[in-house]
Formats: sequence, C-alpha cells, structure tokens
Amino acid sequence: MSIPFTQYTLPNGRKSEVIIDMPANIEKVAYALIEKGCHFDVEMLSTGLISMTCEKDGDLLAIEVCPNDEKVVAGVEKIIKQSAAQQGVQWI
Repeated sequence: MSIPFTQYTLPNGRKSEVIIDMPANIEKVAYALIEKGCHFDVEMLSTGLISMTCEKDGDLLAIEVCPNDEKVVAGVEKIIKQSAAQQGVQWI
C-alpha cells in the first residue's frame, strides 16, 4: 500500500495524483484517516521546499514544510500522527 496525495505543481498549480510509500503501520493509520474523510496534499513551493498537508472538510489538520529530500518521509509521518490525534485514530 501507498499513501495517495494530490500534488500541485508549479507554475500553475496543476493537479496530479502521486503516492508516497511508507511503512505498513503508518499507511494503516493514513487509510483510517482517509476513511474518516481526510485527504493529503503536497506541493513544491517557489522556495524549493515541499508543503504537505492533511485536511478534512476544508479544515487544515496538519502541515509540514521540509526540503524535498529524505526529510519528506519524516514529514509525512508527522502530519499523519498529528491528524490521527485530532481525529481519534489510534497511533501505532
């Protein structure tokens, strides 16, 4: 399993679907969030940094901004953990 993100690309915010592979235990929490109506977005900022979010019904649950490198994995884990706490989803 992989976690689906909607990616917004420069320069015009064109949308595409991407997946980010994470360990199975984190993916399980992410899919529990998706079942509750959450979705994940990612976009590259003009600074070269990556912004990742988890949202539900127009509300921002978590955001992480990081370099587009190995720190993305930790950022994905962070937004999932924060969102799970807010949505009553048990963290692993």
